[in-house]
Amino acid sequence: MANRRSEKSTGPSQRQLRVAELIRHVLRKDYPMLDVAQAVAHSALVREESRGAHTRTDFPKRDDARFLKHSLAYCTPAGPRIESLPVTITRWPPEERKY
Repeated sequence: MANRRSEKSTGPSQRQLRVAELIRHVLRKDYPMLDVAQAVAHSALVREESRGAHTRTDFPKRDDARFLKHSLAYCTPAGPRIESLPVTITRWPPEERKY
């Protein structure tokens, strides 16, 4: 058969890629919260610190020098793109919460 893949081929077939893209399209249309969940997960992985309710066992300390910033997530065909903006300190300076 002409469309069978050889045993040496690696990675997904063209058909599998088309099916995966169709599934992504349907999920984005019908379940936009999945995009939000993916963006939150990617943002959490980029933020290598613990801050408030965002805690990581591999980074237990807060790191204001690197992560006192707003995280912005953009939906792209390749997945979420995470950018940041600086935080302007106004009336109350940030401090660690102690529970």
